[in-house]
Amino acid sequence: MTKKALIKESDIQKAILQFLKAKNILHWRVNLGAVMHNINGKMIFRKNPMRGFPDIAGVVEGRMFAIEVKSLNGKMSEPQIEWKDKLESNGVKYIIATSVEDIEKEVC
Repeated sequence: MTKKALIKESDIQKAILQFLKAKNILHWRVNLGAVMHNINGKMIFRKNPMRGFPDIAGVVEGRMFAIEVKSLNGKMSEPQIEWKDKLESNGVKYIIATSVEDIEKEVC
């Protein structure tokens, strides 16, 4: 097993966010975990309806991009594949990134 294979997805994501910030590229982290709602004074967690949306989105030179961060052994879920298809069919650059180098090639 190589050292790169041991890198966690969260560490890859952090490095990509730092890289985009350093390059002054407009971007945002998309956090789509469970959403907490206050319903009649009772806090209820519900799954986000946008399940599978990419981890990071942004705009460079007037074109939107979306980044799904994966470790080297990570696999895309069915909702992620559905979002990939929807976004690409609407002209969005969709990147499956396992490292900052993937972003350098595709965004910069």
